[in-house]
Amino acid sequence: MNTKFLLIAFLSYFALHGQNSFNSTDLRVTKSDLTLNTYEKDSTANALVLYEQGNSYFHKHDHVLITEEKHKVKILKNEGFEKAIIEIYLYKNNSGTSKEEIKDIVATTYNLENNELITSKLNKDNIFTEKYNDNYSIIKFTLPNVKPGSVITYSYTLMSPFMWNYKDWEFQSDIPKLYSEYRASIPGNWLYHKKLIGTEKFIINNSEIKKN
Repeated sequence: MNTKFLLIAFLSYFALHGQNSFNSTDLRVTKSDLTLNTYEKDSTANALVLYEQGNSYFHKHDHVLITEEKHKVKILKNEGFEKAIIEIYLYKNNSGTSKEEIKDIVATTYNLENNELITSKLNKDNIFTEKYNDNYSIIKFTLPNVKPGSVITYSYTLMSPFMWNYKDWEFQSDIPKLYSEYRASIPGNWLYHKKLIGTEKFIINNSEIKKN
């Protein structure tokens, strides 16, 4: 029997006019990223998402929903430090027999000091798990050595046995986002409803069928 997947891609991109030397295509950090002092379209912004990508797909052998996330954020002011505190909610069923798990957390802070790139990596011992309620726990970590001017990057993989629970994706938030992309591979014989909240249009909103 052929297996079919519906591939959906959404892309929201907000260009920086006159400031297009910033890298909003992946997690690499450039000198232009580090020397950015303010966002010209919103001078009040405390932080700025330079790049983020989500990719959800179904592992057909293990029946696990996998979501990979990558984020790169510029810290502009002291008030933006809260964006370096990451919280990831993990769901479990009432009986506790099935639960979401997280792996491959990688987080780094980049600073420019005396024109030299300094990197500070997250220590695994500084990743904590807290109980939120009977159905949710929270994975928490804080990026090290964050100051105004820092660029932080973090990525992780979420493993979920709940095939109905594709994660929400926020293309905009309380800080500006230059580039936000989400892709989902959905089993073609399953029916999901996707819902867009907001009035902004996507730059890319495509879907295709991929066999096997």
